[in-house]
Amino acid sequence: MWRLACCILGILLLLTACSKKEGKSPAARIAAPDEVEVEEILEPYLTGDFEKCTEKVFSIRQLPENRQKDYVTMMRQHEAERMEENGAIDSYKLQRVDFVESSKTATAVVEIVYSQGDTVVVPFPLEWHEGKWWMQ
Repeated sequence: MWRLACCILGILLLLTACSKKEGKSPAARIAAPDEVEVEEILEPYLTGDFEKCTEKVFSIRQLPENRQKDYVTMMRQHEAERMEENGAIDSYKLQRVDFVESSKTATAVVEIVYSQGDTVVVPFPLEWHEGKWWMQ
């Protein structure tokens, strides 16, 4: 009797151990950023609100305030150079999002039309941290 009970218990333990599925549960999976999320992340950069833009970049957000201000200054300088070359941004449109779940990254591909008529396609790398998408 004792042997039978031990055998049944062993089989139950084996079945329980083998029935556990490895990998991520569907709830833990990361979804590609949708158009609304991408717009929320990129809009400050594309409209020149660089102070707000630093809040959308995960690595900058964690820096001390004086370093964040340095990034704002650099973005403004870059914007001034770009304005001389292309003019102001007239419009922009998200073309697509390339998503790589395994690395928790995505690339938002945006078409930008400048006031001087030039059109460029710019990739914006995004990364997943703390349950949301950020600019890299």
